[in-house]
Amino acid sequence: RSGGGPYHVIPTGQEATGRWTKAEHLLFLEGLKIHGKEWKRVASHVKTRTVVQTRTHAQKYFQKVMKVGNALSEGGTSADLLGMDNGEVIMMMGKDPTTTSKKKRAPKNPGERSAATKSRPKQKPSHSPPPP
Repeated sequence: RSGGGPYHVIPTGQEATGRWTKAEHLLFLEGLKIHGKEWKRVASHVKTRTVVQTRTHAQKYFQKVMKVGNALSEGGTSADLLGMDNGEVIMMMGKDPTTTSKKKRAPKNPGERSAATKSRPKQKPSHSPPPP
């Protein structure tokens, strides 16, 4: 197809395989910032990966960003799992890192009691006989 755009995607069979290098990942992030989700252009920016590999890498990357974002919203700082700082993760989630505040964490267990209710003794359930 002619006039496909000012980008060149590596042909299948000539691409790198295996884990993405740090350099490839940085190029991916840069391409993502410049081109958004136009995967042909992002793959062209990376130069060593196909469009399919780039889309797959993006899918896994966004899953990690959401996982880290959830950890951050619970007060954690596990953004180093992705090799980025908290601000970059928050920016990738479309938020302003200077205005993001920590949220209270939800109880891990549905039956977990808050500190305010722990001081009160538990009430025993009443055992009424079944209705006739």
